Amino acid sequence: MDAQTIKILGIVALLLAAVCVFAAVERYIDNANKVNAMNQMMSGSPFGAVSPLGRGPVRPAVPAVSKYCALFAVLLGAGGAFALVKAKQMRESPPEGRE
Repeated sequence: MDAQTIKILGIVALLLAAVCVFAAVERYIDNANKVNAMNQMMSGSPFGAVSPLGRGPVRPAVPAVSKYCALFAVLLGAGGAFALVKAKQMRESPPEGRE
């Protein structure tokens, strides 16, 4: 592969990493909003803010999809950065066998 192709692959990987970060944050915020809505609904019940099971208000957790998106974002970001560095090195050094 030539340097230009590797550079394009690096940029695409970094863009996909940004999309994964956006998806992870969006899923976490959506989960937190749903938990807050459930807590508000529970506070209007005859049992009050305490559920019949003896637990207090529920706290939002990180959904599994957010964890996977964050993992893929890290991997894609590292791969994209590596590809950009490799493309720069290929442009700066002459091809082997030709000088």
